Amino acid sequence: MSPNQILVRNLASVTLAITAITTAGLWLGAASRDDAAAQRYVPAPRASKPRSPIELGARLYEKKGCIGCHSIDGSPRVGPSFKGEWGSQVVLGDGVTLVFDEAYVRESLAHPQAQARAGYPATMPSFDGLLKDREVDALIAFLRSLQ
Repeated sequence: MSPNQILVRNLASVTLAITAITTAGLWLGAASRDDAAAQRYVPAPRASKPRSPIELGARLYEKKGCIGCHSIDGSPRVGPSFKGEWGSQVVLGDGVTLVFDEAYVRESLAHPQAQARAGYPATMPSFDGLLKDREVDALIAFLRSLQ
């Protein structure tokens, strides 16, 4: 065997040994870190179930993405704010004026383009068939509470 072949064989052996030692050290170290982490881990408390329709509606407002386009503090976003809207007159894009009430909310969730407000793009997706009746009722209770 030539001196170069001997050198390459020795380098390969050293590399293999270093890799094996490093792998074993990392494996053993990871196990001890996992054990320590497992001892410190305290599971987060489970979110309690909403106690009222308003609480469920507030959760759905966030979970279903309403919060991305509709504020509850009066500031406009892609869509109008819900603050103080309950019982007010709203003007649709076609000029029709309706009352912001249960019927308006139900229709807006099912057919939002038909209920698009003047001055806002008709981009809201339909929730027809995506929300259970109790969820729609909860969203209505939440919106009613924002007066």
